[in-house]
Amino acid sequence: MEGIQNRTPTTDHFVITKELALSSDITLACWCPTMDLCAVVSDGQLYLHRMDWQLLWAVSPEAQITTVCWRPDGKELAAGDSQGGISILNVESGVLVAKHKVHY
Repeated sequence: MEGIQNRTPTTDHFVITKELALSSDITLACWCPTMDLCAVVSDGQLYLHRMDWQLLWAVSPEAQITTVCWRPDGKELAAGDSQGGISILNVESGVLVAKHKVHY
């Protein structure tokens, strides 16, 4: 226990490797749990980027996206919208796999 108590806490958890100027504000962002992918919502569109900011695909939903969530294995992405719709997208292509409508 003595060795643990004498450790100096560090605050440097991340290292900035690149800074980018974005053309518009990001509304939502969600990192993939298994790959170097980030789903980003900006200007009403859903974008999928790699960690180096390479754009893989973009889709324009019918309604404003309010949430995004990854499938645990990272193969699909769910996007919920303001009209109660949930779209399931294939990560490799951005193709719509399924669409569900939540009724209130």
